[in-house]
Amino acid sequence: MTIAGAFTVIGVAGLVLTPLVPTILALAGAFALIGVGTAAIGAGLLAAGAGLSAAVGITALATSLGAGVTVIVAGLSAIITGDCCVDPCRCRKAR
Repeated sequence: MTIAGAFTVIGVAGLVLTPLVPTILALAGAFALIGVGTAAIGAGLLAAGAGLSAAVGITALATSLGAGVTVIVAGLSAIITGDCCVDPCRCRKAR
């Protein structure tokens, strides 16, 4: 008798909730989309963090390249102005 009563309650609940099945499925889909959106936000924040840490590395690289360019320009200026000579026989300044 107890089992019959349990099945009766489940059957009546099924009949009452049958019109609400599309709404319940839509709600489940909405919750799934919220989960996907949360995961996408997490991935975007992870990518932004990686980009910021890469920007620090790029800044260091740009600083070192700037120092290297300064040395190269100074060397070329010395060669062009004659402050530095490869062939001592042709130097303008006696050393």
